[in-house]
Amino acid sequence: MTGVEGDRLTLKDGQGEVVELPIHQYKEREVFRCNELELREGDRLRFTRNQRDWKQINGQMFTVEGLNENGAIQINSRGKSYELSLEQIVHTDYAYCRTVYGAQGWTAKEAIWAPGQRPGKEQTYVALSRAKESLEIITLDRQALGLSIQQTQAQENALD
Repeated sequence: MTGVEGDRLTLKDGQGEVVELPIHQYKEREVFRCNELELREGDRLRFTRNQRDWKQINGQMFTVEGLNENGAIQINSRGKSYELSLEQIVHTDYAYCRTVYGAQGWTAKEAIWAPGQRPGKEQTYVALSRAKESLEIITLDRQALGLSIQQTQAQENALD
């Protein structure tokens, strides 16, 4: 997407072709940037959007078990194996790390938190409550972090 003006959306495809579309005619459409993911057996991925038709939940993680010549991938999620088509993996990303709010509701044995400049007490609570056994905090300024986590930043934080 290159712009929005009034009721028109301007898009540019991978070949550089520009198209203008009236927004009201395409309410059920999606616009997103395609990123190429290099997949191998054992890779951990996660769904980045709910897809009810395919029973995919935003944040649900899975492991790549195999790749087929037709582009489909074999995955394991929650102990069950599935085969997904390319269409079914459009909304996925690597699951090696998460933002604090993307990790909300998840628990890990170990966690590393690298807060931004002003994390606030809400983000701090979520970050500190993710790890069961150990948490490592990476910061350039301990004093500034200490002051920041006492403040509320609820309206300023971006969500996944």
